Amino acid sequence: MSANYFTSDTGRIDYMSGYLKFLASTIRKGADVRGYFVWSLLDDFEWTSGYTDRFGIYHVDFKTLQRTPKLSAQWYRNFLKGSLLTREFQNGSEPQQYTS
Repeated sequence: MSANYFTSDTGRIDYMSGYLKFLASTIRKGADVRGYFVWSLLDDFEWTSGYTDRFGIYHVDFKTLQRTPKLSAQWYRNFLKGSLLTREFQNGSEPQQYTS
């Protein structure tokens, strides 16, 4: 399978967007949230599934060790810059759908 197959992770974007929207809602209601971490930056070895499940927001070619940002990495970078924060989280609107 090519890197393109692994980098189009729109399901992860939907998950992160929904989770962060809910997190923003709880903060507005007074929750004391000190941070948020993406589960995994890079694809790696998982004890129960080896190298078959890829949780990272960067695809790793385990033969060459080349790292390629997935669509979710690009989305998260834009979120951290604030360009998605205003549009999706401050006004409580529904997260938009992403495609590769």
